[in-house]
Amino acid sequence: MTNIKCKICGGDCEYIDSKKGEFLSNEEFDLYYCRNCNFFFVSNPSYDKKLYDEAYYHGKGADPLINYIYEIENPDKSIRLYEYEGILKTINAISGNKKNNWLDIGCGAGGLIKYVSKNSEHNINGFDTGYGAVFAKKSGIDILTEKEYLNSKNKYDVITAIETLEHVDNPKVFMDNIQKALKPGGIFFFTTGNVDPIQKNIMKWNYFIPEIHICLFSEKSINNLFESVGLQYCLLSKEQKKGWTNIYKYKILKNLHITNSSIIYNVFPWQIISNIIDKKYKLCWGIGIKKN
Repeated sequence: MTNIKCKICGGDCEYIDSKKGEFLSNEEFDLYYCRNCNFFFVSNPSYDKKLYDEAYYHGKGADPLINYIYEIENPDKSIRLYEYEGILKTINAISGNKKNNWLDIGCGAGGLIKYVSKNSEHNINGFDTGYGAVFAKKSGIDILTEKEYLNSKNKYDVITAIETLEHVDNPKVFMDNIQKALKPGGIFFFTTGNVDPIQKNIMKWNYFIPEIHICLFSEKSINNLFESVGLQYCLLSKEQKKGWTNIYKYKILKNLHITNSSIIYNVFPWQIISNIIDKKYKLCWGIGIKKN
């Protein structure tokens, strides 16, 4: 096998196994592991444009559980509303309920931006590429160009990346750009899968879709990644975690292939359920804070 280096620390990596694509079924993807960072990544990712074409945003691509267009066109019906509520609640708790300049990276069709704009006083815009960004702009959502984003130095109080890190080919460059765009003391909030509880069975992990989920993080690798670009990894307090109940609510319903919200779901003991799920899967990450 080729001598593959870690995308975070630059150390030597070992080959784990290959997995056949689920969407690009004629391709096999090689998974490598850095023992130093406890970081897993696909060494030969695909750059096929159809991975993130219009069909992907309609839930007909590599991740059929996500339908960005339906979610933004049906904001009061989609279960995604639960996640948006949880994210806004978490950001308010972390930032002390102050008004923030907020950037959502990997914003898809702009659903979170639309929700936050409607339900808070935060100044929020987004950044993404491809069909999602084009659709969002046509819908009147404020989407930065790549040049505008890269020139946004020390501008944002809050940057979010919801289920985005796993799609990134070069996480160090990605996080360095985020660090530069944050104000000193600014907050980076993210969600992504956690490889720690599933490491021994990683090749069978349904989250590992090798065409699009090409970086798989542990808490150690997140810590190392943040430190390498000047962010401090901090755990959330009990109060700051309360929004995660709604985030877990969304994730659970999504994985049950449920699309629309219902008052029926409100009778479930989501606080208890989310605590149980978090103990098993550890998805309630901390945050990154830009060092002064």
